[in-house]
Amino acid sequence: MDTELSRPLKAKTMAEIFQANPTPETLVKIACAMDAETSEIGKARGIKTDASFLALIKEQDNKWQAFARRCPEVNPLAFRLVMQKLHPATAAFAWPNLKTETQNQP
Repeated sequence: MDTELSRPLKAKTMAEIFQANPTPETLVKIACAMDAETSEIGKARGIKTDASFLALIKEQDNKWQAFARRCPEVNPLAFRLVMQKLHPATAAFAWPNLKTETQNQP
């Protein structure tokens, strides 16, 4: 993993990395780093309840939203879509209306 993507990830840092090289590959690296960070945080916090896990997922989604606000070309729902692809049960738990949300995107 790039040293630039060391943890903890910050929305400002992710935006700077993306703006320096605004390619789909850079976006994939950032999304993968976010996914890995989510797992690491969950382990570090010793998450054992659904409520705690949901709070973590929402926290990470909020970070992605902040990143997307700094980079308007980034889809604000992209973290949710990555989670849906990599962890479909998690995405269904966290965002039960995700398909509806993505269909309403411009």
